[in-house]
Amino acid sequence: MTYESQTWISKMPWSSYAAVAWCFLFGSLHLYWALGGTVGFVEMSMPPNKILALTRDPLYIGITWSVVIVCTFGAIIALAPFQTWSQRIPRWLLLTPLWIACSISLLRGIGNLIQTLLIIAGIMPFEPLAGPDAQAWQQWLLIDSTIFSPWFILGGFVFGVTAWSARRPTPRAPDGWESAR
Repeated sequence: MTYESQTWISKMPWSSYAAVAWCFLFGSLHLYWALGGTVGFVEMSMPPNKILALTRDPLYIGITWSVVIVCTFGAIIALAPFQTWSQRIPRWLLLTPLWIACSISLLRGIGNLIQTLLIIAGIMPFEPLAGPDAQAWQQWLLIDSTIFSPWFILGGFVFGVTAWSARRPTPRAPDGWESAR
């Protein structure tokens, strides 16, 4: 097999690598927390969930494990459309999970960013800001709008570009070329 035939079949877009990196970083942080790591676990939790994080509530830890599993699946779906074995799978089956990941990530990122901006601007009432946990909620809104929302927007972008890049089957090698294995 020649180098040209190998790159013809297995060319993967940058966005696929970026989606895998996104999943790796987000999933690794949650794996660290699920395995007992504490740095940032309480601080990155919403005010009502801080006590769950502090006490390592089994349900809260279970949700953390589910994030690890979803990120693993996300990395696989970001790579799958560009593998030679995927040519046997219906294209819609490869694209649907990518578009779902794109949509959910963008909805989470843009939706929460808009909500936070409306709350901070005083346009949308948010009663916890007037309660005893007002400072904790203000800190959470700041963390969410500066870290989490942009992070999810980035994830939606890379999954969307990956889905767009995968919308057509990977081109087959021209006649006479060996297929990549």
